[in-house]
Amino acid sequence: RVIPDDSASLAEFKAGKLDILGVTVFPQERKLMQADPRFEVQTEIRDFYLFVFYNLKRPFVGGAANYEFIDVPGKEEYTKGVAVRKAMNYAVDREEMNQVLHDGEYTLCHNPMYLYTAFYYYDDVIKYYRDLEAAIEWLGYAGYELVVDEEPLPLLGIVAAIGVGAALLLYRKKK
Repeated sequence: RVIPDDSASLAEFKAGKLDILGVTVFPQERKLMQADPRFEVQTEIRDFYLFVFYNLKRPFVGGAANYEFIDVPGKEEYTKGVAVRKAMNYAVDREEMNQVLHDGEYTLCHNPMYLYTAFYYYDDVIKYYRDLEAAIEWLGYAGYELVVDEEPLPLLGIVAAIGVGAALLLYRKKK
């Protein structure tokens, strides 16, 4: 039978009505099950990707800047839109996101081929790691002046702020 809701399928599994269940979407439950001798938890590398795409028509990501080339020596082949996107890529802390969102369990990849498809996997691509100096430098190439006078908020702080904002909106709607 098909149970379209993940939470309902977890409840059915815990009640003993299902023999097998994928618990990837329930990391805390999976950890409890791994510690419980009644459950046998198996893991495997899966072909799952989480992509971040940029809408190149948006003015702050590209727009007309996709056609304006940088006039900095050595960077003439880049457009201002590319420079902004490179800055965004350098500003993101993928390792921290993996830790906060997935308990560090996901494998970070730098290209659109899965690691277990080794025949097609190509590792000679541009890799972006958290580098705020490079991000500021690329924003400068795009014509933006950015002054950073203190450490940015950590990802967890940003996620918490968004959560508080969403809770306040829901609270307001209920009134």
